[in-house]
Amino acid sequence: MASFLSRIPVHFFRGAPTDHVLVYRNGKQVGSQLGGSFWVFPWNTLVRIPQAELTYAFNFKELSQDSQEMAVNGEVRVRLNAEAMASRRDFSVDAATGAYVTEDIRRVEAEVRNALGGFVRREIAKDPMDALPKKTDAVYEAVWSAVAVSKKDVFDALGVEVVGIVITSIAPSNAQLRAALEAETREILLGKADKAVHDRRMKAAEADRKLKERELETQKALEEGRSQLVAAANANLLATATAEAEAASKKLEPYKDADPKVLFALAITEAAKGGIQNLTITPELLSALTRLDRAA
Repeated sequence: MASFLSRIPVHFFRGAPTDHVLVYRNGKQVGSQLGGSFWVFPWNTLVRIPQAELTYAFNFKELSQDSQEMAVNGEVRVRLNAEAMASRRDFSVDAATGAYVTEDIRRVEAEVRNALGGFVRREIAKDPMDALPKKTDAVYEAVWSAVAVSKKDVFDALGVEVVGIVITSIAPSNAQLRAALEAETREILLGKADKAVHDRRMKAAEADRKLKERELETQKALEEGRSQLVAAANANLLATATAEAEAASKKLEPYKDADPKVLFALAITEAAKGGIQNLTITPELLSALTRLDRAA
């Protein structure tokens, strides 16, 4: 026959390294350990409080300065204070399954979102609708600073520590307004792109014009140099011809009053010096000599 104690449901609960496990009996804490493991009897209450960072996504709908509804998307990361949570919320779990027996873990998530929403609401209300999508980083910095200043009054009282905030986007909730803003932004970007293309073409045209001007200047300089060379060559040829003419004139100066027959004889002598071996006397040559003789 089984004893009374053998019929008592006893469970051994092994906590995860990221869970703070507490055991209560008759409202008094009899055990507390991070990642602790305990034998749990029917008269015990087992509490499990997560110590790892919890990430809560949010999608706030807040009004801008010009009363337009804006959707603010992002996430907040928190860490729970075990002692504070043990006194504020019921994180009791079933020792057999480890599942929470209440919804308080979800209520903490709702409290964090509500508290953060107040900080976001104040920042969104400072700017008009069309300016907010471009100020995501500025809104994040303002919200993070406000949370750091007010954490003792707000989040510490909730038993949570905010370890990080991310705001991924701020946009109008209305799809038509969102499309209009996107179209305006798209037009601005297309305008900038067109201006960049125009500026690039203008710079290319300016560079091409300067290159052609440089080529024309180079060609002009070459032509001027060529003209100077031609003029110098012509001057040299003229100077050479003048010098040769003057030299020939001076060379013949002693013979200008000489007898033609004497000149002819000298010519024959110079020809003979040049190696002429045969000389043919034609009738025409005799006739020319006769005319020279008569002229004398």
